[in-house]
Amino acid sequence: MRTIYVAGPMSAPTGNGRLRNSEHGMDVGYALMQLGWAPHIPHVMELFTRYIEGEGYNNLIGNYEFWMALDFEWIRRCDAFFYMSTSPGADRELELAKSLGKVIYYYLSDVPDMMGGMDYGLSNVQSEAGV
Repeated sequence: MRTIYVAGPMSAPTGNGRLRNSEHGMDVGYALMQLGWAPHIPHVMELFTRYIEGEGYNNLIGNYEFWMALDFEWIRRCDAFFYMSTSPGADRELELAKSLGKVIYYYLSDVPDMMGGMDYGLSNVQSEAGV
């Protein structure tokens, strides 16, 4: 399976805003899975940060550059890059993807279907977000 990084807004002034951004990223990731891709969805890390925050591991929560470095490493490892929309972090990630010569997609309709005739049980499932 080919890998694809999902870039889009994550930060928000409120926890509910971050959760909405995370849900949108997961919707896009799910749509990419339906096309046969193995997406890396950094938005899922919102759940992880809530967990480590609850456990008292706060030393990484506010370290924005640490999280960006983590994302940059995943971008280097992925085959392609999907850009959802602008944000300070997503724009930095896009610049890295361009500098690495990654294949970049801006619209789900442009992402090739990699299923290759295989049906992993996702073909009849629709994304609730309609992406």
